[in-house]
Formats: sequence, C-alpha cells, structure tokens
Amino acid sequence: MSPLNENATDAVAPISVAPSDSSETFGRCYSLAQTAEILGVSVPTAWRLLKAKKIAHQYVSERRITIRESAIRDYLDGVTIEVVHTEEL
Repeated sequence: MSPLNENATDAVAPISVAPSDSSETFGRCYSLAQTAEILGVSVPTAWRLLKAKKIAHQYVSERRITIRESAIRDYLDGVTIEVVHTEEL
C-alpha cells in the first residue's frame, strides 16, 4: 500500500488530533486498511493492535471490521508521550 495518493479516488483523509465536534454522535468509521494508513503502520500491525484490544472495533459482518475515528483518537492519546523540558542544573 502506498502513502496517500492525491490521484487515488479512495485516498483516506487524515484525521485531526484536535477534539472532535460534540455534535457528531459517532464520527467517521474506517476500514482496517484505512486505519493502518492513518496510523502509518502495515495492515498486519493494525490487525495485531485490534486483536490485542488496543483499538476498539466493531464487526459489521463475518469478514468486515470498522474502526471509529474516536477509537483511533483514543489509541493515539494513550500512546502519545508528552515532552517535558526541564532545566539542567
């Protein structure tokens, strides 16, 4: 899978990490491949994150999984490390 291609019709728009609008009840849903692209990882790595229950997901059918935008945000918030600058003595 190549990075986002401006010419592709199924290119995934990157999500913003800013808090979402509270008027959206569910937000957008993504496929496994789209989630992997958003996170910048391979599909097998995204699958391992789902199986380890690090990212919430729903089974739409026996073979189809959807991941809500809010679940991706929650995962990113949980793994993001805040950089703290301290003065050296």
